[in-house]
Amino acid sequence: MEAPSFRKVMIVMALIFACQRKSSSEEVLERFCSNSVNPEYSAQVMSETASLINSVPNNKYSYLIWNSFNVNGRTMPFWAHGACNGQVDAGTCQGCLTLALYHLNTCLGKIGGHVKATNCRLRYESYKFDFIW
Repeated sequence: MEAPSFRKVMIVMALIFACQRKSSSEEVLERFCSNSVNPEYSAQVMSETASLINSVPNNKYSYLIWNSFNVNGRTMPFWAHGACNGQVDAGTCQGCLTLALYHLNTCLGKIGGHVKATNCRLRYESYKFDFIW
């Protein structure tokens, strides 16, 4: 089975974000994108990073994934971490991560980025990083 394209994932995320945003008080506090560019890497990573929306609430509100991708004949590592404030319910956590992923889309084409919102944060990089809530 073929993995969903990044475009399809982002359309679904935008629709979820639009529906949840109406009742959410979440706010993006910080957003950063790497200066390094690699569009092929970024598209694969964003699809994987989207999986954190469901994984984080089901794993004590903090979840790290890692993988590697073959990009233009080169193996590139990938780490992503999502976390939510442990005082919010699972639905609020998912809504916040959806908002973060929506804003992380501005990093498309970059090999790293992070978004910090009121009750969550989402980050991906091409290197292992420390994560602290």
